[in-house]
Amino acid sequence: MTLVNPATGESITSPSPAVEHVTINPDGSALIAVTGLQGHLIVGGAPPQAADVGRLVLFVSGPEDEESDVVFQAGKFNSGPFPQVCDVLADL
Repeated sequence: MTLVNPATGESITSPSPAVEHVTINPDGSALIAVTGLQGHLIVGGAPPQAADVGRLVLFVSGPEDEESDVVFQAGKFNSGPFPQVCDVLADL
């Protein structure tokens, strides 16, 4: 996973060796299950500042659905893609 600050062009890359399973239903809806380390934020060799790890299952009603619904979540997740990323990218 790579996150980019569009104002500066600076980026951070995080390994995310998670496994993704997608089931597309005949009506166009889908279930997306992501299991494992979905990303972690390490800056300058310091300990991880944030991590998303566990199992997350999302329901998407169709191709135009911009807001997926969380139907199951277990593990350690931050709100959004690491709230700390904005601070780190701003400093680069």
